[in-house]
Amino acid sequence: MTTTLGSIELPDWGWERAEVRQALRARNVGALFRYAQQYTGVSQARIAAAVGMAQGRVNEIINGRRE
Repeated sequence: MTTTLGSIELPDWGWERAEVRQALRARNVGALFRYAQQYTGVSQARIAAAVGMAQGRVNEIINGRRE
């Protein structure tokens, strides 16, 4: 996991994965958050800080209760 100034970097190979590309095409932020967790090990709190949301909102997006 590489982080700088609050950002979270997916490894280069992660961007090449078909499921990540599909999530990007579909603009499926919940899936992208899940892949960030899976491929970098970041927590929901860390994702929330990086995108400027509350952790609870990130949880709702990841679990499909909010878009």
